[in-house]
Amino acid sequence: MSDFEECSGCGRKLKRGEVKYVIYISIVSDFDGVLPVCDDEYIEAVIERGKEMSEEELDREVYEEMAFLVCKSCRDKFRENPFSNSQDSDVFRRRHDRSFN
Repeated sequence: MSDFEECSGCGRKLKRGEVKYVIYISIVSDFDGVLPVCDDEYIEAVIERGKEMSEEELDREVYEEMAFLVCKSCRDKFRENPFSNSQDSDVFRRRHDRSFN
């Protein structure tokens, strides 16, 4: 086992025993209960597109998990601005109000 791991954010070497964090991200497709009005041609195109995708690609369209090991500095930056967008923009600063239960 190595004496260090690397921060996924800044690349800094993190020594064993040093404070570090794991950021887990779950990307889950959302369904608001409304289905679009579709004609047969649209439905057939969606089915064909699905046939061209691998099982893994189809799974990632519905659910995907990621994990990142980060130092405290990168954790703090992520908490303040998870999408690394301009500090002037609040597009992604709003928290989603849906329950994750």
